[in-house]
Amino acid sequence: MVSHNPTIEAISEVGELGVIDFLVKPLTFNNLSRVVTKVQDKIFSREHELYRSAERLIQKREYSQALEVIAESEQRFPGLRWLILKGRAHLGLCDTKQAEDEFCTAKISAHMASVIALGHLVQVYEVTGNVEKSIETLNELTQKSPNNLDRRLKLAELLTLSDRPSEAKAVLDALSKMNLDVESQISIANMLEKAGHGEEAANLRAKSIRQNLNDFVLCNKMAIELRRQGEHEKAESCYQEIVGVHTNQRVIWFNRGINFAAWGHSQRDVYLLEKARDCFRTALKIDPKYTDAVTMLETLQGQMRRIMEKKKQAT
Repeated sequence: MVSHNPTIEAISEVGELGVIDFLVKPLTFNNLSRVVTKVQDKIFSREHELYRSAERLIQKREYSQALEVIAESEQRFPGLRWLILKGRAHLGLCDTKQAEDEFCTAKISAHMASVIALGHLVQVYEVTGNVEKSIETLNELTQKSPNNLDRRLKLAELLTLSDRPSEAKAVLDALSKMNLDVESQISIANMLEKAGHGEEAANLRAKSIRQNLNDFVLCNKMAIELRRQGEHEKAESCYQEIVGVHTNQRVIWFNRGINFAAWGHSQRDVYLLEKARDCFRTALKIDPKYTDAVTMLETLQGQMRRIMEKKKQAT
């Protein structure tokens, strides 16, 4: 693998993919020549052939046959790589105790093998439902390889489920300070919400929108995610920010109208439905041929009539 990033975390992340050497840019002829020779020697070796054979058997879920190949190979070519394969095969056979033993042995070895083994140990503890062990292992894993967002989010989720909100918030606060893309910021905001920190979640969403206002598609996606969670008021706060910059984007007005319509329908509130109607009309002013807005406007007017009729009957 060739990369501009020489960190040990980056090297660890790709180890399980079969990477056997790591070149840092800029390349030199001597380094490239050395690695090509090494790779050629490696891929044509009997050890590598056996390793790939065992790996293919695991991918096919033929775990017992894989263990037979590994047992033969270990005796001829001792090495850490067989521990990881054995653990994966035992996990496939639902022998979680043996899988755990193999991964625990591997995790005290070289850094790359350790990171890979810890990742598989998390899988073992998920299968066995051992949340505390999962948290402990994820903590260890994030210390060794701190740049993996999914693992940190998983750790925060488990801490939240274990009623440890302050620890979950500490993990999420550390993540929110990193230079993350919008998708990641949305995930962190959602986790903060689940952990009971609604204000921090709202602040992170607002910050993300302000940072990305020029990209209305991403901002719109964030507001849609809030709407789907039933957080209509927070979604409207997002749209207020967005329309201030993108006043002539029909899709923004349309989705703002969808949010008001869903909000008004859940509350049986005609005022909110009127706000939705105004948004759809604005979308049609921008594009008179916007058929989705026409359809929603017709549906909305029918909803408003039914609500008004029910209110009259009630009085």
